[in-house]
Amino acid sequence: MLGLKIRFRRAMWGASIVVWAIFTVLTLVLFQFPIGLALLTGFFSMVMYWLSELVHQIGHALAARGTGYPMSGITFGELGGFIGASRYPKDEPPLPPMIHIRRALGGPIASAVVTMVALIIWRLASGSLPPVQNDPPGWGALTIAVTIYTFVMNLFIYTLQVFIPLSFNDGGTIWRAWRQRHEAAIRM
Repeated sequence: MLGLKIRFRRAMWGASIVVWAIFTVLTLVLFQFPIGLALLTGFFSMVMYWLSELVHQIGHALAARGTGYPMSGITFGELGGFIGASRYPKDEPPLPPMIHIRRALGGPIASAVVTMVALIIWRLASGSLPPVQNDPPGWGALTIAVTIYTFVMNLFIYTLQVFIPLSFNDGGTIWRAWRQRHEAAIRM
């Protein structure tokens, strides 16, 4: 895909079970679904978690390609198994800070698009599925719950994280590059 080498660390599989369990418990608490439907909702939400990560990484890859310094791959299962990481060629030369900033922004931009699509689907699905008294939740409720989770994940985990500079996220990459750019400007 896009000429990228895709790798999966073993930790991803354990993290997937944890993510599935978290979404299942959230569904039991927030939506009060029966256990079987909560397990299905948790499973589909876990799948959307990893698809959201893939879209985020593809956003980075497209932005990187646009800079002329493309990614070489994606590794899923980093940081305890819970995140994906962009991989760049080992022999890549030192790059100007703005290249790093442009590449780092590609993922959050792609995730913002997913956030908006999830919001639209959530609103459309919620409006078209009138509640029925004493009717157990079914596929419509599952769809709405998974869409809500996808919206929240993409908004907070994949999009807004760009404003929080941590050592392992896009916000940290942008902050480091911005400081380098500022320090270079001061030296001139």
